[in-house]
Amino acid sequence: MQQANKLNKHDISKLEQNYIYSDSASIPFVKKIEKLYSEYIDTQDASPANLTEELENLYDLASEISPAALPYAELTTLIFINDTTEEATGYFIKILEDFYINKFKSKKSDDQLTKADETAISVLAKTKEHLSLALNQKNNLYNEQKKELADLKNILDREQAQLKKLQDDTDAYKDKYDKMTIDFLSMMGIFSTIIFAVFGGLSQIGAIGDNLAETPISK
Repeated sequence: MQQANKLNKHDISKLEQNYIYSDSASIPFVKKIEKLYSEYIDTQDASPANLTEELENLYDLASEISPAALPYAELTTLIFINDTTEEATGYFIKILEDFYINKFKSKKSDDQLTKADETAISVLAKTKEHLSLALNQKNNLYNEQKKELADLKNILDREQAQLKKLQDDTDAYKDKYDKMTIDFLSMMGIFSTIIFAVFGGLSQIGAIGDNLAETPISK
């Protein structure tokens, strides 16, 4: 009974490819789609016809890995790491989808579909599905967070503007206070001079009066 449940060599090889050594098996495919996506995003003027050769190379790489071995984390990072528009990324995904659909229709029409085609189309279809899911997540979560950050930035900008206005008002009041202080001190100086002059004059008049009282009339 236990012997009947043992995996054969094909099942063991499939298990290794899908879950044990899946990363190493999928690296060339991931590198290729990263390069293809980055080049398309950088130019955004590449037509599907101009991408045919690159897509054919991607198709060949996809035929060598299992759909279960797709590195979904790397595919998600591919979408999130590039701060490009939803429209451009969506169009790239559509180009990928149209390619493998047309590939299937052409080979089906010519009765040329093989196991390698089944694997490649399955891998590309799952890649397209995951890229679409990652794009939706980016739009629903990442963009929402960006909006919240933008709102917070607007609030911070308003607070900074208000703080600057308060600082400017404080500087203006300080300038007025400093000017009032100088004017007050100037007035005090003038007033003190007048007081000294008045009292000094009165003292002189008093002294003259005292001298007159003591001076004989004959003199």
